Amino acid sequence: MEQADILERIDELLALTPGTQSAPQLSQGCASLLALVYGSNSPQLQHFNGALAAIQKSPGGHGWQSQQISHAAQGNLTNLKREIESGLTGSLRHQITDEVLTDFIQLARSALNQQGDGAKNVAAVLTAAAF
Repeated sequence: MEQADILERIDELLALTPGTQSAPQLSQGCASLLALVYGSNSPQLQHFNGALAAIQKSPGGHGWQSQQISHAAQGNLTNLKREIESGLTGSLRHQITDEVLTDFIQLARSALNQQGDGAKNVAAVLTAAAF
């Protein structure tokens, strides 16, 4: 999914009126986008899921909970949009990619220190994966 597509989806979700009818779409859309941009184990997604769990355990009625879930999702979506527009997520993505590629190269070097053709094959595959 391209950055423009993500921003368009965020705008669609933010245009929804908070409440009982939109809460499921807002919360699911927000969770999907947070996982897509930051990763399924990201602190952003964990924080959002924690907020949803706290809201659902609260003593307020269904309407109040839906309103709070909608507001939590909108807050996260607004932040996500600003981070994308500011280029913060792109640099994070590049940083993670750089770290993974560095790991591949280090593993390839380590494999070359082993004896045999199998080690060379492993190193070749790891190097190819890095590029």
